[in-house]
Amino acid sequence: MHANMIGRWWRQLYDSVQLSYARDCLVESYFWTCAMFHGEDYSRARIIFAKVFQLMTMTDDIYDIHATLEECYKFNEAVQR
Repeated sequence: MHANMIGRWWRQLYDSVQLSYARDCLVESYFWTCAMFHGEDYSRARIIFAKVFQLMTMTDDIYDIHATLEECYKFNEAVQR
């Protein structure tokens, strides 16, 4: 259930930003959070950290050599929404 919710959130963000070089590694991020917060009581923490990891990964991809100034602006607008 929670993984599905994170997947919808990521797909909306990834599609709105439209950066072909950004890594799409949601499953990897979610598995990291499952390893860190493996109890049933930590489902909210898994959701939050999976989103944070994905945003960090996308930010890293954008602000590396790949992005143009226009693409940086597009990403900034998408995150602010």
